Amino acid sequence: MKLKPELFDKQSFNFFKSLKTVVEGKYDVCCNVPLDTVFDMDQHDADLSHECRLDYVLIDHDSSEVKMVISDFGKETNSPLKKLFSKFNIGFIEMNQHKQWDPQSLKQALAV
Repeated sequence: MKLKPELFDKQSFNFFKSLKTVVEGKYDVCCNVPLDTVFDMDQHDADLSHECRLDYVLIDHDSSEVKMVISDFGKETNSPLKKLFSKFNIGFIEMNQHKQWDPQSLKQALAV
């Protein structure tokens, strides 16, 4: 085993820095968060929660309430997760590794 030289690839790190700049003071950014850290899961949901990780979770700076999830589920079907976030009034932005996000787009998405 060896330590990776960097935690993020260049594109992910640039996105992370942009995201932190956009939300500074209002939200804190958590990375690679297990789904079962955000939701209390029962036995029925155990399979869904065990392997699902959320790329970025924005939490209220003062209360730590989850406000938005930004994630790339790739080939996974995210329809059940979109419904789950909507049910609990949590904003969701689906990332795409091939799509460039600019700070203005992030600000607009967070304002909704």
